[in-house]
Amino acid sequence: MEGDLPPTHPPKDSSGRIATSVDTEWEGVIYLEARCPPEMAAMEVSRVVLAITTEPIPLEVDADGVVRVGKTRVTLDTVVAAFLEGATAEEIVQQYPSLDLADIYAVIGYYLRRRSDVEAYLRQRQRQADAVRKQNEARFDPSGVRERLLARRAGKGS
Repeated sequence: MEGDLPPTHPPKDSSGRIATSVDTEWEGVIYLEARCPPEMAAMEVSRVVLAITTEPIPLEVDADGVVRVGKTRVTLDTVVAAFLEGATAEEIVQQYPSLDLADIYAVIGYYLRRRSDVEAYLRQRQRQADAVRKQNEARFDPSGVRERLLARRAGKGS
């Protein structure tokens, strides 16, 4: 698969000299020039090939239409809420160890680039949650639940 790899040497300019700019972009590859300290004069310049690729955003929509991060059960809602509360990507990974740090950075970047779209999605999710809560409250009257549970517990103890 040698044809798939980027060339290991930077292109030459019209006079046949190797490009000497700090970052010369050429066919999706950036050549970075690193100057060595004077004591390494024999190795004055070294070059590193850095292939630039596009990585997919680690978000997936499940069967219920919920956006989850990577292959985890952690939702986009959860990551965005933590970020908006001031948590860093590292803190989010500590709270949700199933997540990868790089995925969190990618999701935060996605949110920052598409803030209005993500916030519209989050508002839609909140409306759905409110509707489900109202349905549940209509089916199961929440008033007096504590008292009924306490009475049930007291009845079992006697």
